[in-house]
Amino acid sequence: MRTILLFLIAAASVVADDKDRKERGPRQEATFTLRLIEAGSAAQGANDAAALVPAELKSLLRYTRYGLLDSGFVRGIDGKQLQLNLAGNMLCQVEFRMSGAGAAAMIEVDVELRHEKGVLLETRTRVKNGETTVLGASKMRGGSQALILLLTANLMR
Repeated sequence: MRTILLFLIAAASVVADDKDRKERGPRQEATFTLRLIEAGSAAQGANDAAALVPAELKSLLRYTRYGLLDSGFVRGIDGKQLQLNLAGNMLCQVEFRMSGAGAAAMIEVDVELRHEKGVLLETRTRVKNGETTVLGASKMRGGSQALILLLTANLMR
C-alpha cells in the first residue's frame, strides 16, 4: 500500500510539472556576462573598464580609475542555478526566471557573489533582454576602493 501511495504521489508530481511547463511554454535559455570592476582613486593602475561603468554611477562614487578584475560568461536554462568563478577566489551564483511575455518579458535574476570570507553581494533584479545593469558597488579596503559588479542578460532564441 505504501509503495502504491508513493507511486501515485510521484505520478501526480510529474503531471503537475508537465502542466506547469505547458502553461509557461518551453524552458527559456539565457546567457549572462558578469564583469567585476575595481574602482579606486589612485592615479596608477588600469583604467580599462571606465567605459563599462555608467556615468550616473561614476558621479555617485567619485572614483577616477576603473580596472577590470575579471569577467565571465555563463549559459543555462531558467530555474537552474549557474555558477561562475571570478577573480580566482570568488564564486558567483546566478539563477533566473522569466516573467511576462513578448515585448513585456522580463528576466528576474538572483545573484550571489561569495568570497572565502563570506557573502559580498546578494541581490535580486529584473532586467530586459540585452540590458546591462549594475548589481552593486561595495567599498572595500578602508573606503579607498570599491568593487562593482555588472550583469548583462541575453535570451537565446
